[in-house]
Amino acid sequence: MTDPESQYLLLIGAYRDNEVNATHPLMLMLETIQAFGATVEELLLKPLAAPHITQLLTDTFNCESSQAETLADLLFQKTQGNPFFLTQLLKVLHQDNLLTFDYRSGFWQWDLNRIQSQPITDNVVDLMVNKIQRLSEPTQQVLRLAACVGNRFNLEILAVVNEKSPSATAIDLWSALRAGLILPLSDTYKIPQLLNQSELATYCNTAVQVDYKFLHDRVQQAAYSLIPTDQQKQVHLKVGKLLLHNTEKSQLEEHIFEIVNHLNAGSSLIVEPAERYELAELNLKAGQRAKSSSAFVTALKLLETGVSYLPENSWQDNYLLTLTLYLQSGEAEFLNGKYEEALLIFEQTFSQVQTTLDMCRVNEYRIMCYRMENDLNSAYKIGLNTLELLGLEFTAYPDDAYLLEKLNQTKKVIGDRTTFSLAELPGLAHLKLY
Repeated sequence: MTDPESQYLLLIGAYRDNEVNATHPLMLMLETIQAFGATVEELLLKPLAAPHITQLLTDTFNCESSQAETLADLLFQKTQGNPFFLTQLLKVLHQDNLLTFDYRSGFWQWDLNRIQSQPITDNVVDLMVNKIQRLSEPTQQVLRLAACVGNRFNLEILAVVNEKSPSATAIDLWSALRAGLILPLSDTYKIPQLLNQSELATYCNTAVQVDYKFLHDRVQQAAYSLIPTDQQKQVHLKVGKLLLHNTEKSQLEEHIFEIVNHLNAGSSLIVEPAERYELAELNLKAGQRAKSSSAFVTALKLLETGVSYLPENSWQDNYLLTLTLYLQSGEAEFLNGKYEEALLIFEQTFSQVQTTLDMCRVNEYRIMCYRMENDLNSAYKIGLNTLELLGLEFTAYPDDAYLLEKLNQTKKVIGDRTTFSLAELPGLAHLKLY
């Protein structure tokens, strides 16, 4: 997939852009493919037109198009051709007996005047909110939390943020399943309600996970909208902390994006320096993982966010974390082709570093930036300055005699050693070479 010269493989896929974010595996994969120069073309599917809806009704109700046109026009006016909204509205009309099947005549019937007189919303989210609010409060609560977790969610994780057992959480989800608001991704969803807690613990350790997904991104949006706006950050923060607390260290890397996204969403509520340092470090880990996957845009966003959490005195209070974040952030700018921005970060970093070795590390990045900008003169000057830090002084523009002298000195130091033996020499006891 990453071979830009390949002419024999065509992949076609579909996704809802509201269901994925920058750290979603799909987006990371697309970034990787594009980074290799392979062609990725995106097509936006448009809503249905009124004639399409007429054809849908004609096929569904087995009637003439002339009979369906007026209803199709009304449905188009309400839904603007959104396929999901259209199917959900038809279901509501059927549930409210506004669309009925006459068994005597064998045809579907509807009263257009009655339908027009109904207070039918022209917003699909409002329609789904109304559907969710017909469910019990425990089910509404677990759906709100599930909407925070994501379009797809795992029962074990949802139980953690729901602060109930997996079996109790599965029971809370049951009426949402029956209403068609969420879908199980396998038949394992039935098991948690059939086992007691000890049996369930054994099952969860030996069997596949119990996964669900929202029927549609608008259902997730509707469930999320039921969280009061002034509580959304608090809920995300709670979810993030619970996930972090219940994630084993060995599994942290696997769930790092999910955890960091929640904590970042509630970061304005984090004021304690220790917690902000912890969040900065989590963003560092997430940024490094994104960078290792060649998702450089995502990596830069995460690392910039991590830097923003550092207090003003972080260079004194947490030197190593601050240095690492600045270096990684600068490197991410560099990998995104933003050389001027990268140089600015490295210059700020150089003014704060506390050891000669760290100065050399920063200068290494600065040299790479200047080389990519084809500013070889600046790269050369930084290189000379770096050698001076290590106790080596060279003339900026040496003549042949000077070069010959240094070459002889180098040969004398190497002596009879072979190239391979040089690599086996012990590490430096100190940084000064002379």
